[in-house]
Amino acid sequence: MNSEKNNELTANQHQENKKFFLYENVIGFISCASFLTLALVSAFAEELPLWARIVLFLIGLFMFVLGGSFCIKIETETGKYECQNCHHRYVPKYSSVYLAPHLGRTRYMTCPKCHKKSWQKKII
Repeated sequence: MNSEKNNELTANQHQENKKFFLYENVIGFISCASFLTLALVSAFAEELPLWARIVLFLIGLFMFVLGGSFCIKIETETGKYECQNCHHRYVPKYSSVYLAPHLGRTRYMTCPKCHKKSWQKKII
């Protein structure tokens, strides 16, 4: 009975994590698209005064950084990362994820258990 309940909870958590990753992708896409749109408008709208072009670019940059920060917050709190050396699964600090080089959902971070740096993969 308990294993059925645990399996159901795990399945529900897995579905919720997938939903949060979808939100992350949507927020990331919207923030990138808005930044690119405003950057292109500010670059090619020669009829606008210089100050307006600078303001448009800065608004786009702000939206990009804010959207990226929300995406990283979602990625930090959803699922766990697995160390490639000791296979320890953990939830890292936001600052560790924010500053880590990455390829997709794999980040180069230090494991809190073995204290070795490696490319650590996101596990849902």
